[in-house]
Amino acid sequence: MKKKIQLKKFAKVVALSLALSMTVQTVAPATTTIIAEAAKPNKENANKAKGKIKLNLKKNTIEVGESFTLKVSNTSKEASFTSSNKKVATVTESGEVTGVSKGKATITVTVDGKKYKCKVTVKGSDNKYVTNAPFEAAVAKVGKNSVVVPKTWSNTKGTVNGMKVNAFMPKDASAATGSSIYVTSVKSKVDNKNFDYYFSILKDSYTADTFKNMFAAQLTGQVTIEDFSITEEKIPAGRISVMSYSVKIDGKLFCKQKIYDVFAQGYTTEFTVTDKGVATTPDLYVVANYMMESLTFGK
Repeated sequence: MKKKIQLKKFAKVVALSLALSMTVQTVAPATTTIIAEAAKPNKENANKAKGKIKLNLKKNTIEVGESFTLKVSNTSKEASFTSSNKKVATVTESGEVTGVSKGKATITVTVDGKKYKCKVTVKGSDNKYVTNAPFEAAVAKVGKNSVVVPKTWSNTKGTVNGMKVNAFMPKDASAATGSSIYVTSVKSKVDNKNFDYYFSILKDSYTADTFKNMFAAQLTGQVTIEDFSITEEKIPAGRISVMSYSVKIDGKLFCKQKIYDVFAQGYTTEFTVTDKGVATTPDLYVVANYMMESLTFGK
């Protein structure tokens, strides 16, 4: 009975891995849709908005590398966003604000000719992992948790099968052809002291055929999976599982992937490294390893 209860609690961990394996792993935009967190208003509801137009934040304080999203309520009109100082804070057309350097900036949101403002203070990070990083670094939020990433890399936030995902890659890289690291962190009531149990379930749940079938369903050509393995490693957060394999299409290498699962602090945090044979600066695996080393859990 106890084992059945444990399996039920662990189900969402396996479900997370399966969902990511069947969408994110191929890094193919045709099969994976990244949805911006601040979507544009639906024009069909143009006449349904009522009440005074409001901005969700009038001021906010963040660290260098951190982001938040400005949202406008009670209107179906399209909003535009501008920053008074792009060297301090940038803002995307969907309202995502990112701290670039220490200082202050004002984000102006224009809706139907009217302007709304949010004052942003960006603090310099005292994160030891930023200071000690082997590259110019910044803090990136992954849900309530955070990792340290190259300051020059893009951080695209979205959802896959209802789960929030961060996609990290060099800013000039293409998701279809470039190398990347996808990260997701969800509550799963797991603890590293039970690593052997979770690890055994993963080994029972995955085989080379699991990934062969997944890729075959998404890609054209004869799929083969080589060098498949599930091993364990250690990082500051504890023992982690590592699935690795190479994917070939019609005998030619399509990509190499490593999927790292961290079970700690009541979260399953998964790092999916997709190596498309395109060199990155800094090196893809140096970045992935440091992201896991710097993984910090929020409250």
